[in-house]
Amino acid sequence: MTSLEYAKKMDQKDPLKNFKSRFSVQKDTYYMDGNSLGLCSVDAKDTLIDVLNEWSNEGIKIWGSRAGKFYNYPQLLGEKMSRLINANPEEVVAMGSITSNLHQLLATFYHPSKTRFKILVDELNFPSDIYAVKSILELHGQS
Repeated sequence: MTSLEYAKKMDQKDPLKNFKSRFSVQKDTYYMDGNSLGLCSVDAKDTLIDVLNEWSNEGIKIWGSRAGKFYNYPQLLGEKMSRLINANPEEVVAMGSITSNLHQLLATFYHPSKTRFKILVDELNFPSDIYAVKSILELHGQS
């Protein structure tokens, strides 16, 4: 069945249908991009405002507030993510952006020689990732 009536019937049966109200849905907009930020959730917005207010009140002391939650966030998130990859909690840590991680990885491990000096990337990478690779190549005189 491909009728509009069937689609509406299936929407009513959708066990996730109530989650839609937890997002800032924009009229006449459909998201089909898997690597996009997508819709802002009400939970994310409320949490962000809460943390901004706390930062405003606490200043630099925010690092120690909530039992050091913000300072230890990379480990806390890593512990939660560890189950997704069947790892021990102490083996996973959340890091910065892909681009900054790529830059750090290359800065640490890229040691060009006369015969091994190329880094291959394609145009499908984010421009910032390509900039990171180019900067490492330039750092090593390979531009």
